[in-house]
Formats: sequence, C-alpha cells, structure tokens
Amino acid sequence: MDRVKAAGLHILATLGRHSNDEMISFYFLAPGEIAFEVGYDGKTIEYRGDSEIVAAIRDLEREISKLNGTEPVRQIRTFTSKGY
Repeated sequence: MDRVKAAGLHILATLGRHSNDEMISFYFLAPGEIAFEVGYDGKTIEYRGDSEIVAAIRDLEREISKLNGTEPVRQIRTFTSKGY
C-alpha cells in the first residue's frame, strides 16, 4: 500500500478482510482507470467438480438476494467476432 501511495495512485478501499474467503486486501485505481485489488492470506476453496461450483454459486446468489430483498437475477452475455 505504501508503494501505491508513493506512486500517487488513488486508494479506492483501505485494508479490509473479505468475509467469504478471509483475504486481507485493499483496492486502488491503476493507470488507465482500472480498479485493482491486492490481497493476501485468503483461504483456498477446492471443488470436486462443476456441479459443486454451480451449487456454490446458486447458494451465494440466494444469500445475496435475501440480503437485498430481491429475487436472483440471471444474465447471459455473449460476444462474437468474425475474426477481424
């Protein structure tokens, strides 16, 4: 964080701990107006397969919706290119 300050970059969020993975991190605005996170000591979660990942994401969506008092929103975005 000292290096970011010394470089004159804007700190977006000071040191804090994530509640989900217990990582300690801070956020700053990098050149090009890109938000960047620097973190340390987060716990690793390993899934045995895609179905476990899907279930974990659905659980998080339900939890967030409950906290917000809304229904889960699903979005699918597709991007295509013809190669030029």
